[in-house]
Amino acid sequence: MSKFHLVKAERGVKLKFMQSIHTYHRHKIWQIFHTDFWHFDLSIWLHVLARSLINVFVPILLLQIGYELKTVILYMMVFIGLSVPLDFVSHSLIKRLGAKNVLILAVVSIICSFVGLYLLKVDQFLLLFVMAFLMAVYDAFFWTSHLYLFEKINQKVEKIGEQTGILFAVKNLATMIGPAIGGSVLIVGGPHILIFSSIVVFSVSLIPLFQMKEIHDKPGLEEPLFRNFFKQAEEKINYLGVALFGVLQSAELYVWPVFIYLYFNNISSVAMVSVILSVTTIISSYFFGKAAKRDPNKLIALGALLAAIVWILRMIISTGFFYFASVFLMGVAILMMSVALLTRLFNRGREIGPLTAMTMRNAISMGGQFIFWLILALFVDVFGIGFIVATVAAIALIISSLAGVRLLREKASQPVPEAH
Repeated sequence: MSKFHLVKAERGVKLKFMQSIHTYHRHKIWQIFHTDFWHFDLSIWLHVLARSLINVFVPILLLQIGYELKTVILYMMVFIGLSVPLDFVSHSLIKRLGAKNVLILAVVSIICSFVGLYLLKVDQFLLLFVMAFLMAVYDAFFWTSHLYLFEKINQKVEKIGEQTGILFAVKNLATMIGPAIGGSVLIVGGPHILIFSSIVVFSVSLIPLFQMKEIHDKPGLEEPLFRNFFKQAEEKINYLGVALFGVLQSAELYVWPVFIYLYFNNISSVAMVSVILSVTTIISSYFFGKAAKRDPNKLIALGALLAAIVWILRMIISTGFFYFASVFLMGVAILMMSVALLTRLFNRGREIGPLTAMTMRNAISMGGQFIFWLILALFVDVFGIGFIVATVAAIALIISSLAGVRLLREKASQPVPEAH
């Protein structure tokens, strides 16, 4: 064979090799973008983007429409209070219809609620109640179904802490840009354009869900009965932490933005709060996911300690600069607690039944939040009592988390019974 033909043959082999490599990677990329995990993540990203466009502004929009602060608090009470029994309805529907279909029903519910918000005028209390009911349906159906789907898609126990951090990163990436966009749309286009934009993105988030084909989203018969759920001390500590964290989350995500809005008297300040909180969480999500894998109880206690300090300082220091700076610190605290709590629940859920674990998680979280809003409704000084309750909840969460650390040490020190 001549030198010319030899070189030509070598080039042909290299070309075929490069083509095969290109085809292989193109096939792998195609596979990645057509997995259930990809469709789930894309749907959740769009969903959280749609919610973050408007969620933090809903109480403020109600104030702008003309409702009093006490009426807004009653709206939150109805929404959160109805969510608790609806969590158990969601549990039953997931067994019958599957988690994906229940998640679709959740999205339809929040779309209908925001259509009501679009049409709402002052003194339309019946429509306001219907909106609260639809939001309760959404909350119960969404949280139980999407956390159960996440657990079923991610089956590697040793990676659950990191995967939980990734789930928060996916959510918080949308949460980071959502409030800034929502605030801009609200200022430039007004509330109706903002509500319509959110409805459109929610509708688009349904498309990836219909692409999920291979996920087994119905639980087996191994799920425990609710009455047997709290027999172990570990479950009592875990879910006490969930209730206390629910109070802290409600105070930070709803009460604090309303306080900032009334303090600065403009929407831009609320958008800034959300952006600061989200930038903090998106940077730290994956890191805290790894830390939660090692010792979630200590991470929860550390986050609760930081939250308690911030709430105490908020009652002492009354400057606009510190109010915004404190949002950064609370962003770190909320993330530390939320990732660690979910990691702890996912790990236990695989032992005792993931659907029951996620149902109880949301019901108890909303139960804690309902008590918080009930207390706010009973007092004239809404913000003063709210800050005190949040501080007490943070201190109680420190104590319960340290009790969890002690319980795990006692279990580890117990001798393993010998097999006969």
